Amino acid sequence: MEKTILFVDDEEAILRAFKRCFLFSDNPVYLASSGEEALKILASKPISIIISDIRMPQMDGYTLLQIVREKYPDIIRIILSGYADEEILVKAFQKNLAKMYLVKPWDNEELLKMIDSFFSLEERLQGKNLPFHLNHLEDLPPLGFTYYKIQDLIEKDRSMEEIAAAIGEDPAIAARLLRVVNSAFYRINTGSIKDALVYLGLVNTKNVILTSTVFDWLGKDKVGHLYQETLWKHSSICNKVVNALFRHLMEKEIPKTHATAGLFHDLGRVFLIKYFGKKYPFKNSQKEETITKKEKNALGIDHSEMGAFLLNWWELPLPIIEAAMYHHDPLDDNIIHKDLVAIVHLADYFSHKISRETFNSHIYPQVFDYFGVSEQEIDTIIANEKGL
Repeated sequence: MEKTILFVDDEEAILRAFKRCFLFSDNPVYLASSGEEALKILASKPISIIISDIRMPQMDGYTLLQIVREKYPDIIRIILSGYADEEILVKAFQKNLAKMYLVKPWDNEELLKMIDSFFSLEERLQGKNLPFHLNHLEDLPPLGFTYYKIQDLIEKDRSMEEIAAAIGEDPAIAARLLRVVNSAFYRINTGSIKDALVYLGLVNTKNVILTSTVFDWLGKDKVGHLYQETLWKHSSICNKVVNALFRHLMEKEIPKTHATAGLFHDLGRVFLIKYFGKKYPFKNSQKEETITKKEKNALGIDHSEMGAFLLNWWELPLPIIEAAMYHHDPLDDNIIHKDLVAIVHLADYFSHKISRETFNSHIYPQVFDYFGVSEQEIDTIIANEKGL
């Protein structure tokens, strides 16, 4: 099936540059110099991806992508931005307006590879032999009243006080949110939900609520209840390690849109345990086999595929989806955010070492070479992090 791209920018020079970039591509490209022109093309052409500048006169990219999300939810949405647009980008991700962003000026080869990787991931997610019940929406993990209420308040640009009050109405989610914000990574100590919102930001707050809801859903099952706390503990530790390693290996703080990748990386395992129960391969029958191979052999699907499917369904940003899909195969050529995925791979492995859990994780030695570090150096970084 043909994959088409719509590129929207009010500067003619940028439109021409984008067209030249795709001159020899098999993907048909449409160009629009305004939001209004883009909507006319969308109404008449089947579009697979829209890439829109965020700052445009009259109808800006933010407004355009809101309309696209409502009228054409299956179209992949990407923001084109400058370095000064961070606040707008965060706001766009809060409202699920885009999967990722592209910074001007772009590198043509990287852009072409990114588009190909995007299509490849979408095909993998849609083409997997997922369990039959996934075709029925009622069988997916329910996100819960609190999540939808918070999303609605964010959509309406309500105040932090209102959002904090809504979270406070759900004691279980409020407690888990405070546990995350009081972790070693954030280096604060607070019992205030509003302070937690300020420190985490709305994107990460929403993500913590989502993971909490899914883990609570697992706990309602007899088998799942036995593993609920173990999996949550592992995901929580992994998230701390991801943020710590990113800071040390990349020499900068992790982007706000990536900061909960560790919480989400094993979400597929939650679903597989919930659905398959005792059929899930809890025990290590053959130690040389990876967990994903064991899952494939026993269930026909692994937790990486399952997690990526769910996160894509819930419209989370691409970096988090990639971390779930590829954290056991961190050097796959199709990965766009390879630094993040490789760090999640390391964090997953070292988190299991920290907690000594039965869900053993496989490590790719090449990842140490990728970052130019040794296993001992990673051990030292983690040992120096308080709270781990």
